[in-house]
Amino acid sequence: MSKKLYIIFQGTGQKIQKDWNKKKNPFLSDLMKKGKVFLYQNKWIEQLDYPLSYLTMEGFMEDVHNTLIKDISNAKKYKWIPIGFSFGGCFAYVFSVLYKKYCEKCILIDNPPYFTMKNNKARIQAIEKNLIGHKFRRLTEKEFLKMKKDDLIDYGVISYAKYIQKNIINRKLDVPIYGFYNIYSPDIYSKEFEVYINKQLFEELNKLGKLENFNFVLFENIGHDIYNNKIACKIILKEI
Repeated sequence: MSKKLYIIFQGTGQKIQKDWNKKKNPFLSDLMKKGKVFLYQNKWIEQLDYPLSYLTMEGFMEDVHNTLIKDISNAKKYKWIPIGFSFGGCFAYVFSVLYKKYCEKCILIDNPPYFTMKNNKARIQAIEKNLIGHKFRRLTEKEFLKMKKDDLIDYGVISYAKYIQKNIINRKLDVPIYGFYNIYSPDIYSKEFEVYINKQLFEELNKLGKLENFNFVLFENIGHDIYNNKIACKIILKEI
């Protein structure tokens, strides 16, 4: 049996060691019993130092790959399984496509419906109008620093999702994708998000479900942090 290497991409603003390994449900500890675990620190979410190229999907993925190879000896002798929670699912998904040679499968944990949908909220449209279209390599240092301070997370959410819609989603899925999602019944956020949570999720899952190698499991009312639910964790850990 091939050794497994789990590559974890955290959600926005998360600290993986703290948030993924609570005493009531030591998800990471159980995962480490199944194989080696690599926790990737998302630099632009945590506002750490990084080069301008890091803001492109290609630059981001290159940093993940290079950091992985540097930190894990003989990494390419393992079967890689990227795991992405929330917005981190976008990165896990792209990583599994770009490095399909080494990936056995990809796990998505309650990632938002960004792969096939376009968010039509006025605020997002305004951000998109102001930011999308920038050529990262042509940004001045002053513009780059301002973006890091003010708009970087919103930029990442939109531009990375657009990268997926343009370059990834229409490609054949050579690596099996397993998604685990929470739904609200009734949709407790329907008034605030215009049924955003459930409605757009189901629409996206219907589209992704038509692609070969895409599988998903739905949980009801267990919250966004699915990895903190014991029953859900057993199901996820069994699959991976």
